[in-house]
Amino acid sequence: MTEFSEDLAVIAKVLDELKHDDAQVRAASMAQIPAIAVALGPERTRDELIPFLIESTDDEDEVLVVMAGQLGLLVDPCGGPCWAHLLLGPLRRLALVEEPAVRDQAVTSLDTVCGALQREAGNLKGAARFCPARAPTRGSPSLGLAPGG
Repeated sequence: MTEFSEDLAVIAKVLDELKHDDAQVRAASMAQIPAIAVALGPERTRDELIPFLIESTDDEDEVLVVMAGQLGLLVDPCGGPCWAHLLLGPLRRLALVEEPAVRDQAVTSLDTVCGALQREAGNLKGAARFCPARAPTRGSPSLGLAPGG
């Protein structure tokens, strides 16, 4: 078996474990999400992994704590700051969970993601050149994070 095939087998195993009945197994697999995202590449992370994680936000608290922490590490694997906005949805959901440990971890990751978004916004003139999908336009909606937003 080649190294590439072995890597794919490991990825498949981790993804299967994210659906396991045992919450401890799911939590351990969730801790490997950044490595899986790197292996999948930015496009598949955005198109497949992030939607899967959004669907998983109704899991048990011990899994959600890990997920909330790992989402903050996905800015670069999902394609950098110009795509970091995709992480706001699942983090917003996790920040509303009743369990304080999940909320705290989600807020920490939100700080990380928002920091990346602020760095991107600091270079708005260059954003159109590097991230055409995220280039600001007149009347662009806010991210809804500010009070009243």
